[in-house]
Amino acid sequence: RHFPCHWNTWRDVSSAYIPHALVVTKDSTDPIAEELCFRLGRYFVNRGFYSDAEAQLRRCVALREEGKEYDWDGEGPRRVTLQGRVSAYQGKADVAEKILRGLLEDIEGSLGPNNPIVLDAFLCLALALRQRGKYDESETVNRRELEGREEILGPDHPETLTSVNNLAIVLQSQGKYDESEVMNRRALEG
Repeated sequence: RHFPCHWNTWRDVSSAYIPHALVVTKDSTDPIAEELCFRLGRYFVNRGFYSDAEAQLRRCVALREEGKEYDWDGEGPRRVTLQGRVSAYQGKADVAEKILRGLLEDIEGSLGPNNPIVLDAFLCLALALRQRGKYDESETVNRRELEGREEILGPDHPETLTSVNNLAIVLQSQGKYDESEVMNRRALEG
């Protein structure tokens, strides 16, 4: 059986799977190892173990790249996006920015500007830019990502409201308090 896929089904039972999954995937080139490494990486991210997550995600991406032609329109970009997010969470915003810019360069044209995978990558890139103090650029990327979320999900969807909150944070970082307050109120009122 696979390591459980969804956080809500495995958050309380996954720790029992971890030792087994780590042994099964170690040095494995079996196609299932790539998926297990991704799920382990997500588990570690959700638990806040970013170094462990980074190791699993690097392995996951390496297995995908060596095992088959890279799948830029399916799960491949999700794995790279999570790898960028983990780098940002670890305080490696420069690494995250490089990973995410490279990914967006590869996928935005083929998947379209408002594809959820592309928008997730923009979300993570905006975080990395904000961490690097590139507030103007982070604001631009946040606005771009928010526009896409509003278009595909609507203005009151939880993911859209998260994007509104992220924009409020970067506006506050720039000293644009009035505009930040408007965004914060919008996010709260949902």
